[in-house]
Amino acid sequence: MIFRFLIGVGVGGEAPVAQAVLSEIIPASVRAKYIAFMEGFWAVGFVISGTITYFILPIAGWRWVFVAVGCLSAVVFWVRRSLLESPRWLADHGRYEEADAAMKKIEAGVSTALGGQPMAEPKPFLAETKLETRNPLAVLFSRFYLKANIMAFTMWFFALLGFYGLTSWLGIILGQRGFSVVTSVGFITLITLGGIPGFYTAALLLERVGRKPTTALFLFLSAAMAYVYGHSVDTTTLFISGFAMQFFMFGMWSCLYAYTPELYPTRARSTGAGMASAFGRVGAISGPIVVGYIIGAVGDAGVFTLGAASFAIAALVVLTIGMETRGRTLEEICRAEEESSTVAEAQMWRA
Repeated sequence: MIFRFLIGVGVGGEAPVAQAVLSEIIPASVRAKYIAFMEGFWAVGFVISGTITYFILPIAGWRWVFVAVGCLSAVVFWVRRSLLESPRWLADHGRYEEADAAMKKIEAGVSTALGGQPMAEPKPFLAETKLETRNPLAVLFSRFYLKANIMAFTMWFFALLGFYGLTSWLGIILGQRGFSVVTSVGFITLITLGGIPGFYTAALLLERVGRKPTTALFLFLSAAMAYVYGHSVDTTTLFISGFAMQFFMFGMWSCLYAYTPELYPTRARSTGAGMASAFGRVGAISGPIVVGYIIGAVGDAGVFTLGAASFAIAALVVLTIGMETRGRTLEEICRAEEESSTVAEAQMWRA
């Protein structure tokens, strides 16, 4: 139990940091695409780990599966060697010389990639927030970011409730349909291949169409395919609908990870993304528990109906109170949120 808890802490703590760092060093015009691409490698890792499990589990047992997959995580330490600190974060903390040095390294790399061509002129400085405090929790729970919090926290809660409510029981449900443990792992790995193009399709649409419509689209289609999957009556339909379901569910992850860090200023970006993810983990914990009761009460189909309803609620929240962030710098987004909040507050007092 302690071992599993530590794994969860490590994996859960890594995600918001990666989102924040990448969002702060990528240009606004391609920011969501690159974050989504980063998240897309999760699907690749999921398929690789499933393949490893398929071959090692019947031979050596589950403990050696953990050993083999755990060894692959060592690549993180190699990647960390070349990771720069965010210039935005350094500047926000008054460490201007370090921020300038980090920017020069980034610019040198970009210049080399462009073959020595001149780079675009930087945009004029725009203060990111009116708040003087640098306490991330004070910033996050200020009145300016109330709407963003409600949207992000609710979106993550219901999206992960649906996702983990489904995926944590897929193997058991397949077992009830006559699949062996090894065959179930192989089947889930195969349908998860659909998640790889799902990630990258979402990445392209996030930049071309926008954050709100793309996120809502993938959530709604995840809902639809989860319902179809749960009511499939033969193996062929089960595979096709399962492949499509994973396409949209994993694409949904790209949307969540690209959209969330854009909603908060630098001094609270990791905290905001982490809190949203934490609400999502509450949903992830609740999902399998609720599903256990649903299976006993109404059977397998009810599980997928729950997943579909959860995704649909998340989509409606995004459409009704989410803000569009495509093509805007992080500073522009946060200033717009604070100004919008100030105007809404003034109107409320006048009313």
